[in-house]
Amino acid sequence: MALEGKITFDGISAVISHIEKGVEEVVSTLVRRAAEEILKEILTRDFPAGAVSEYYVRSGEMADTVKTRMTSTGRSVSFLVYIDTHELGMYPPLPHQWGHHVDVHGNDFRQGLPIVLDQGGHSSIYAQPARHFMEQGFGQMIPKLILVLAEGLRSRGFETVIE
Repeated sequence: MALEGKITFDGISAVISHIEKGVEEVVSTLVRRAAEEILKEILTRDFPAGAVSEYYVRSGEMADTVKTRMTSTGRSVSFLVYIDTHELGMYPPLPHQWGHHVDVHGNDFRQGLPIVLDQGGHSSIYAQPARHFMEQGFGQMIPKLILVLAEGLRSRGFETVIE
């Protein structure tokens, strides 16, 4: 005696395509924006515009440099959150003041600045404590982005469960 069964998945590729499209849309909009906002909030808090020291007035431009780049290949959607240093202005030193995003000689220091601010810098002229804003951002992104993804998919009609 034998029992034989057959299940046909008519339209399964359309269902898979619908799921993939939904995930890609949510990641490329809601999740991406939430990741940017997390890092922008940290940079705004840690490096506020107008904060004054004896030799420097902060420009507050660092938060405006946060960007994301999306990639989608087959069944994989990912994004990169980064700081686009070309978005920083360059301002020469004034009498008794540091310049903005330039070294002491007025040379472009925009590319090195996020590293020094994140990891700290210890020159003989100026010491900068490490802020670890990238690590902080990553730590905040993990739990928040899972919720944003679930909420975004739920708003598109998917049933989501977070355990």
